[in-house]
Amino acid sequence: RLWVNGEEVSGGANVRPATGYLCLESEGAPVEFKELRIRELP
Repeated sequence: RLWVNGEEVSGGANVRPATGYLCLESEGAPVEFKELRIRELP
């Protein structure tokens, strides 16, 4: 699930955790990311 400014903006159903890389992207416009917090889910 993804939260922006305390609001859930994206989620998933019936998904399995995976290992690998994390990709952050934008469609059609430049974007900047600041103060990202990534944590492992229980």
